[in-house]
Parts: sequence; C-alpha cells; structure tokens
Amino acid sequence: MPLALAHRGDWSASPENTLAAFEAAERAGADMVELDVRRTADGEVAVIHDPTCERVWGSQLRAAGATIAELRELRVADHGIPTLTEVLEAVALPVMVDYTLADVVEPALEAVESAGALDRVVFSGGNVEGHLRIRSLAPRARIALTWTKPEPPAGALLEQLEPEFFNPCWDLGIEPFVVAMHGLGLKVSTWTIDDETVEIGPGEAVCVRRGQIHGFQNRGDIDATFLAIATPGVFGPAYFREIAEVLSASAGGPPNLAAIGQVMQRHGLTPAPPR
Repeated sequence: MPLALAHRGDWSASPENTLAAFEAAERAGADMVELDVRRTADGEVAVIHDPTCERVWGSQLRAAGATIAELRELRVADHGIPTLTEVLEAVALPVMVDYTLADVVEPALEAVESAGALDRVVFSGGNVEGHLRIRSLAPRARIALTWTKPEPPAGALLEQLEPEFFNPCWDLGIEPFVVAMHGLGLKVSTWTIDDETVEIGPGEAVCVRRGQIHGFQNRGDIDATFLAIATPGVFGPAYFREIAEVLSASAGGPPNLAAIGQVMQRHGLTPAPPR
C-alpha cells in the first residue's frame, strides 16, 4: 500500500523541518513525516538538514559547532529550529528520522525512547556504521537503508541491518530494486518527482511551489536566459556565487553538470538528471 511521506514536512507556507511544516503535513493527510537531525555542540538533537544554517536560516552557524540555545535564536518569521524531542511531542504521525553523521545516533535514540516513540520512528540514511550502532543498541528499532549505488546491497548487509525500508534514489532505475526488495519482504521508499512538463516561451512565467522537485530544459538551438525568483528566499548568496564560478569555468562551453550537482547538494538541493 502506498504511503504519503512528507519530506521535511509541508513547507509550502513555512520553512522546512519546522513544527509548522510538520503540523501542516499532518493536516494535509500525510501518512508519515520525514525530518533531518544533527547533533549540536552541547549534545542536543537539532532538526535541520544542512550542516550550516545559511540556506534556510540566513546564518553562518554550523549546527555541530553551535549550542541548541544559539540555534534557537535563529528565526524566520515566527519559526525556529526545533529539537527532535519537540517534534515527537507535537506530531502524532510516524516519523522518519534521517541522519548523515553517526555522532547523532545515541542522543537521537535516547530522545526517541524517552518519548516512547520507538515503534513509530524509522531511522533513515545511508550511514551503515550508524545503522549498525542503532541495531546493536535497540534491536526493535525500525531502519530505512538509503541507497545511491547502481548495484544492490549485499545480502550480508541486509541480514545485519534488518531494514524495514529500502530507500533507493529514484534515478537508479528502481524497478529491479523494487522487485528484489519486495521479494525479501522489505518496503521501498524513494525520492520521487511529479512527471509534468510545462512549456514556457518568451515573456511567460511559471510558478514552482516551494518544495517541489523541478528542472529546466532548453529545447531550442540557441542559449536561453531566464530570471528565477526564489521567494521566500531559501538560498544564501554563497549558493549563487558557487554556481557562477562553475558557469564561468566552462568558458562558454557546456556547463559542468556534475560540478553544479555538487554545489546543489552542498546547499540541500537534490539534482535531477537531464531527461
């Protein structure tokens, strides 16, 4: 049965990974919300995707180098960075807790167990070391194994982790993964896109709702220039500087898409391959 998983909540009207975004997703009928966690300098579990606060919160603070009190001072309108404990208290839905670094495993697991939420939390990510630690510390924990490699994971790894979900990137050609993982009794989640094409011409405009995965394709024979306006602003100036450097390095030739993708990922964006 398909599940509607709200990636960082419903952030069409409020910043991602905030209580307002999660509560909006719950009201919209999501089956589960997904969030990202990082460990702060004082050992708290902050709900934030990027290593720095620049893209969403307009600050150069690094989550790992700041205390939770310092992070709480960052505001966009009346929204702030919550802790995992606060989200678990505010949201009754199942929660997918995605992490990148293994140093957050112990405090995150402690927060989940203290909230009595072990049965409704799924720990997600591609950090195998962290997943193995979770499995060792909490044998009943639910795990989603994120996967970006073209080959499937080894059977021995799956036996060690006992994941409930297999989470491959959508552009891997996931049908074989789905068949194989369903055969092993695993559920499959993935990054998804809405397969819709909107044609725009000179003088025309299109609005892409915040949070939607999207891309642009020039089907003409000459270079095209367009103006993109992000509102409310979610990218810091560093993003545009880095993109400009990549474009300048191409010296009038085709841009280096791999380098652009690396910049996007550093700033919390998911590159979509050309179609």
